[in-house]
Amino acid sequence: MYSLISSGLITKRESPQPPEQHTTDKLTSVLAIYMDLLKTIYNYLEPILGPRTATTVASWRPASLTEQNRIFGKLHLNSPKATNIHYMREALEALDDERAACDLATESFNLYIKNILDQLPEILEEANRQALLKDIQHYLDRL
Repeated sequence: MYSLISSGLITKRESPQPPEQHTTDKLTSVLAIYMDLLKTIYNYLEPILGPRTATTVASWRPASLTEQNRIFGKLHLNSPKATNIHYMREALEALDDERAACDLATESFNLYIKNILDQLPEILEEANRQALLKDIQHYLDRL
């Protein structure tokens, strides 16, 4: 073995390293923030709406743009956050422009959350609405 190495017939190679993964990119960060907000809202609604929570919340999704249907088409709030982010990224990456994708995600999620918040007076008591809004504000303050 020594003679093969010393003659140069065998050379030492470095083992291949896995490609470095980006810790998070802007689009993933935007999607993660909105998923956290939706999950917070969902957790407040679930004790009241029970098994209807997922379908009720899904019915408030914006669908005015084809892209919004693609973004939210595979969104299931009971699925893991990473799974939802994966499917939403997949839909948004079709735009081939991260800034446009972030803008569309922000606009779409803002409308989605607005639609949900508009429904809260009919569903949550005042104390629960105020607690939810405080939790949302506390989350946003930590960003």
